[in-house]
Amino acid sequence: MRWSKSKLAAVAVAAALSIPVVVTASEQEQVGVFEEDGKQYIKLPDGSLFELPDFDREVSPNESLSDSYSEEYQEYQQYQEESEEYVAFKSEVVDVERLRADVEHRAAQAKEAKPEEFEDLAGHYAVGIVSLMNQMGYVDGKSDGGFHPYDSVTRGEFAALLSRAFALEVVDSDDYSAYDAEGHWAEHYLTSLEELGVLERYEDGYWHPDFEVTNQEAVDAISELVDFPKNRYVDPEWASEYGGSWDPESLQKAATLGLVSESKPGSQYSPEHPVSRVDLVVALFRCLSFDSVAYEYFEEFFDQGS
Repeated sequence: MRWSKSKLAAVAVAAALSIPVVVTASEQEQVGVFEEDGKQYIKLPDGSLFELPDFDREVSPNESLSDSYSEEYQEYQQYQEESEEYVAFKSEVVDVERLRADVEHRAAQAKEAKPEEFEDLAGHYAVGIVSLMNQMGYVDGKSDGGFHPYDSVTRGEFAALLSRAFALEVVDSDDYSAYDAEGHWAEHYLTSLEELGVLERYEDGYWHPDFEVTNQEAVDAISELVDFPKNRYVDPEWASEYGGSWDPESLQKAATLGLVSESKPGSQYSPEHPVSRVDLVVALFRCLSFDSVAYEYFEEFFDQGS
């Protein structure tokens, strides 16, 4: 029996969250599993590869391929059975139907849009993701034609990008004085996100819209929009070596977003360091991919090789 796209998306999400993927040997090809150098992998639409356990034997539907994750996977599997579509957004803040309609609209536009060619992204691991997010109108390049992947992101830019990515309503509210952001191009993005409880001002009461956003601030704001899985596993040994000053909960979220990983050790990925443009775009792509409906549009885009 061929798996549906929604189930395939669930498998991909499970792999991305380090939850064991439970399939039978006969279903390998249907979930995009391939073998290379004697190891088996699943490839996600963003190009990420996840190594899978040995599929030489049949695995029963209720059997976990990793005993250490069996309880977590059973909870995840039960959630999937109870919900036709995986929803990872906080419904009190994010209108999921509005978001899905926005993704559908942007995907249709992307098919007609000519992708920008960013020379400074040539050979970069995230070039496909950035190209997609650019064609869908989530993010633009700089005025000189480059993307500048490692430039920082201002609070104003961050507010605008969050609003676009999660299809949030941006309104001109008289209830929230903009203070230092009054007249700033991002004024309404900032005040709208404040009204939703996503962004806060600094302790001095000002927005400082041109200040840089840190990794921690990015995680905190996205946490107000995304219902992060509680069972995301972070290796304690790795966390002690590379986790730095991250608190455990934030580190788990940062790892889920791709802001930190074993390939990204160092102060550049500390909570206090400014988040880079490319890391933020990848993080938001991952957030949108958590939703099975939005994921299908991304999957179609990558399948077409656009």
